[in-house]
Formats: sequence, C-alpha cells, structure tokens
Amino acid sequence: MIRFFGDNRPFALFFLPLVLLGFHLTYRLTFSAIGPLDIEFGWWGNATLEQGRSSIYTEILAATWVLMNAIALNYTFNSAEFNEKNTYLPALNFVVFSALFMDFYEFNGFHLASSMIILSLSQFLKLNQNQTGTLRIFNAAFFIAIAATVYPPFVLLLPIGMLCYLIFRPFQMREFYFYILGSSIPFIYLISFFYLYDLQFTPFIYAWNPFLLNFSLTHAINAAVLFCLFVVSIIGVRHKLSNAGNRMKKEIQLINLFGVGIFFSLLFCAFLGEPSLKIEYFTIPLSILFSFPLLSKRFSLPSSLLFYLFLIYGLLKFTFLD
Repeated sequence: MIRFFGDNRPFALFFLPLVLLGFHLTYRLTFSAIGPLDIEFGWWGNATLEQGRSSIYTEILAATWVLMNAIALNYTFNSAEFNEKNTYLPALNFVVFSALFMDFYEFNGFHLASSMIILSLSQFLKLNQNQTGTLRIFNAAFFIAIAATVYPPFVLLLPIGMLCYLIFRPFQMREFYFYILGSSIPFIYLISFFYLYDLQFTPFIYAWNPFLLNFSLTHAINAAVLFCLFVVSIIGVRHKLSNAGNRMKKEIQLINLFGVGIFFSLLFCAFLGEPSLKIEYFTIPLSILFSFPLLSKRFSLPSSLLFYLFLIYGLLKFTFLD
C-alpha cells in the first residue's frame, strides 16, 4: 500500500475511497452510536441530530469531506515540491491517522476547520520572496479566521500566521494590512450574525476541558500514537533537511510553525469548558511530515511497520476498546 501510494501514480487517489470504506465498514459492524449527535460549529452554534437514518447521511458527508481534505492536503504537498516527484502518501496518511478519532466518522465543524487550515497552508506555501504576496496573505488570513470562528481556540493561530508569511516575505506594512483585513472579515460576519439574530456572544467559558475530565484509555492511546508519529517524523525530516535547499527548509519550517500554533491552541483549549479539545488537528501537519520517513530509503522499513501497526489499530479499535 505504501509503495503504491508513494509512486507517481495519480490513479492511486481513486483507491483512497476504498480505504475510507474499510474504516467505515468496521465502524458500522463493531460500534453503535447511542443518543443524539451534537454537531459543533464553534461560535456559529451547535446543532443536535437525532440518531437514526439521518446519521447515515451525516456519516457519508463526513467521509466525503475527509476525502476532499486528504486530496487538498496532497495537492498542497505536491505543488510545494516537498518531494522530487509527486507522491500520494500525504493523502493516505491523513485518512489513516484521522480514522483513529471519532470525528472521522461524525460530521461536525472539525472538517470545515481542517479544510481552512489546509487551504491557509497552501496559500502560505505559494509565497515567493521576489513577488508581492498581498493576495496570498489575505487569503491565508481569511481561511485561518474562518477556522477560528468554527474552532475558537484557533484564534491563537492568527498571530502565528503573521510569523508564517514572514518566513517567505520581508515585512511590508501593506501586506500586514491585508493580513489584518483578511482575518477580520469572518469575524465581521460573525458579529453581524449575532446582531441579526439577537444572540448573546460569549467569547470563552473558562473551565477544565471535557477532554481532560473524561480522559480515557482511547484518548491515551491516540495521544501516544500522535507522539510516536511526531518522533519518527522529526527523524525523517532531519534526514531530509541535510540535503535540502533553502526553499525546502523554509517550507518545512512553515509546517512546523503551524504544528506549534496548533499545540498552543490546544493548550489554551485545555482551560476552556468548550469546545472539546481535539488533538486530531495534529494529523494535518503530521500527514505531511510523516511522508518523509516513508519516502526515505534509510527509514522506510521502521516507519512502514509503524504505519501498518496504526492502520490495523484503526480498523480494530472499536472491537477492543469500545
């Protein structure tokens, strides 16, 4: 599977829905959702869905959105030329790593926020030191702000975003204004939404996060999996950087900086009563970074064994842990 998706074969993406289907079949055969489904959209509000036939449709919508995010992330990887030739491992990584979490199977704001983070990464990676970047910077800020309205802890990504575009561009006041403008527009719409519907806006509710209060064995295993992926990814990235050019180093620095931004956002979320802390957002940068050890001849064997171990765990987790 790794060799198939690792080669420059675009039709490999046509097999990605089969991987999604495999996870969803094991989910349906071994797990039964109980009670209503609460769909979270951050500051835009929540919606409650009664379990029943409608849950099938939302599961299909969630699977479709995961597939689109995987393809978008893979396009971002290939268009930035992280590898000498095109590869489709980032898409496979994203699907397999996301399947470890319940948001993979349930439609909610997580999928929209993930799309916005991927799109913002794509915009930053298209910046060039010798070309004006106002449009890209505006778009990236706009996408991050949308993610922040859907998942409020991501407000901490907004200042991180300014550091991201400065990796590729010298500071210019005009581009800074465009960044502020792009990040303001979603919040202007959000304030207008609250005003038109006469709703009360509550910025944050400070309390211990439900993720910490209800920390379980599944959460511990998922956190350990992400930590293992991070360690192996760093080893592969360091090997890649030893022969990388200046542009490649800046691109990997951008991915790492986004990972740091997600870390601090989730650390902040630990002190919020809502929304729930979602460590699954780390699958976005890790899906890119873990591709490097998989593509490396030196580290391909241990990283491949680790990948297949997590793949099997994702398929069987509902059988053994729920």
